[in-house]
Amino acid sequence: MDTEPEILEIPVVPRRKSLGSAIVNALIAGLLISFFLASVSSQDRRPDEMGCVFSLAAYFGLGLTILIFGLSRQTPRPGVLRIAPDHISFQGAAPGVQVIVPLAALSVAQREGRGSGENLIFKGPGTATISAGTAFLPETHGADAILEVVRQRIALLPDGSRKLEGISARAAVAERISSGRRIVVFTVSVLLVLVFLAEIATGALAHPFLLWAFGANSFRLVLHGDLFRLATANVLHGSVLHLVFNVMVLVSLGSFLEPLLGAGRFLSLLLISALVGAAGSAFLGQHSLALGASTGIAGVFAAYAVVLWRWPDRFSNPPTRNTWISMAFAFFAGSALFFENVDHMAHLAGFLAGLAVMLPEVHKVDLVELAGRRRAWFRVIAAFLVLLFLAAGGIAIRRAGDPERDLKTAAILLYDTSLPSTLQNSAVWQVATSPAASRDHLTAALNVIERVAERAPEVVEYRDTRATVLYRLGRWEEAVRAEHAVVAVSRTPFHVSQLARFEWALVKAHGPLVLGQGPKMFPRARTATGASILVEVGDVHLPPGTTLHLVLARGNKPYALLELTTGAADRSGLLWYNLPRDPSFPMPDEVSLALVDPWRTGDPPRGETIWKLQLIEPEAARLP
Repeated sequence: MDTEPEILEIPVVPRRKSLGSAIVNALIAGLLISFFLASVSSQDRRPDEMGCVFSLAAYFGLGLTILIFGLSRQTPRPGVLRIAPDHISFQGAAPGVQVIVPLAALSVAQREGRGSGENLIFKGPGTATISAGTAFLPETHGADAILEVVRQRIALLPDGSRKLEGISARAAVAERISSGRRIVVFTVSVLLVLVFLAEIATGALAHPFLLWAFGANSFRLVLHGDLFRLATANVLHGSVLHLVFNVMVLVSLGSFLEPLLGAGRFLSLLLISALVGAAGSAFLGQHSLALGASTGIAGVFAAYAVVLWRWPDRFSNPPTRNTWISMAFAFFAGSALFFENVDHMAHLAGFLAGLAVMLPEVHKVDLVELAGRRRAWFRVIAAFLVLLFLAAGGIAIRRAGDPERDLKTAAILLYDTSLPSTLQNSAVWQVATSPAASRDHLTAALNVIERVAERAPEVVEYRDTRATVLYRLGRWEEAVRAEHAVVAVSRTPFHVSQLARFEWALVKAHGPLVLGQGPKMFPRARTATGASILVEVGDVHLPPGTTLHLVLARGNKPYALLELTTGAADRSGLLWYNLPRDPSFPMPDEVSLALVDPWRTGDPPRGETIWKLQLIEPEAARLP
């Protein structure tokens, strides 16, 4: 006579987390989320707004940390796990809190997670799921013992053997995912962070030529022979948000896939997709500046889709139509919502490469056996690809030591008509400020910047760059006139310094320049005793409001611009200016009267002559 199996009642008694772990977890979570929000909010912000952005992020992070700490210190409610002959249920301490999963409908009975976060999972149809931390179970009824009892009772069902086969297959996959190593995911993530820190340390994020020096992708440069960029561009990122987004996706998908595919296959998939994606960016997208690890991640995304499509019944959460819709949205539209200038060709090429690698690997093999299939072959491929990426990095490092690297890059990019105006201006500026630039380089640069400035005449940076190229070509009078127009609308210390340098070159070559209707005779300027500047006007008639520029130089190098505007009381005779008595201020050994502008706007000054001293900015002083 058969007997009915007894009902097992197992108490689940959660223990309060330690104070130290709760504090550490709350701090880490609060810092990461606050850092992410600050990065998002700081995009396209002015420098004077950054302090407010990061202060608000800090306050939000503090509140979030306190909230997470409070929630983590709450002890989960105890309950009773009940295993009956025909169902499994969990009865919470509060009345009415009960979840029941019939054994006949049970699809998942396994352990998930690792360490203190491991849970015993029982899942039935719909949302009926029972989860109990294995650390909260009594020693007499551990997780393995409970699972064995459940299997024995499922075996008694009419189709028990078939159900056990499916449950065991899903448990094997879950065990592989939870216990597998993630060496590639961890190593690549650390590498991406280290390279990004190097970008920050060198100021590359604000300087496109430093990004190209690091190995950023560019159609024109790759076409010129820089094939190493197809590898190096994949480890660079353009912002904190760009890095955080890519690392988050890599860790999320990679932690799932690497244990299933094996380290060699996963690394081969990642690197092949990265190379193909970078090639797609260069030759199909023909981008001038492209970078980011999303090329390889697109291939990982494709592998994830293949695994879900090939083995949909091997996971505790099988894919549904909503799953595929969400994945398609994340791949095609998700990144576009967070970033401008998304390289869709790179993503598409990387995705197709991931499909090409994975589809031949999923036939006639079970998911838990995939990691061991052709393991040696993929290790060889992965080793070769790693050496290839290291060689590319070595070439980038060697090129970075070339003192003329930026000039060579700019000389190539000058002929890239697809460059945005800002990058065209950067390329021209690089040529104009390089001492090794030839006349041919400068002539080509002038042709480019004149087209750029014509398209956007309101952008003073383009006009300043044009003036600098004219100066380097020895067309000093044109350079002075162009920079004088720039200073008229943007009187920054740098632009004033540029004007002083150009005026000095013009005076040394041809003498003073008069803008507008100048005087019949020209005043003279010289140094006087007692560290003073003397302008001898004599009988020259200078209307009130006339502007004169005096360039102070020492050792045949200008270092300051002294500007005076004549007043009604000082139209003739001597104009005297005492230089600062600061010992650190160098005394000039030469003074050049560079410019006279008798054209006036508004009412002329009624009093004495106005003097203004402007030191040449160090950035301008270093230019050739």
